[in-house]
Amino acid sequence: MVFQASSEIVDSPLHQSTRIRKSTKLPYFAYFYYSSYFTSFLVFVHCLSELFSYKEAIFDLYWQQTMDEELSALHKIDT
Repeated sequence: MVFQASSEIVDSPLHQSTRIRKSTKLPYFAYFYYSSYFTSFLVFVHCLSELFSYKEAIFDLYWQQTMDEELSALHKIDT
């Protein structure tokens, strides 16, 4: 979209970027730049994986614990 002086909106064709895209995934991540606490956090988060289905989730102990806590909190406030 291009705005003209008369406040009219004129559609212009979309242009695709010609910039070479680089991956943000590094083959070697330099953890030694960070504190040991932050490094531990990064390693923990990096190891997490997203569950894609209920069938997958019901066998995950972390998911079960989280759901138990969530349901307990909801029951506690009568929701």
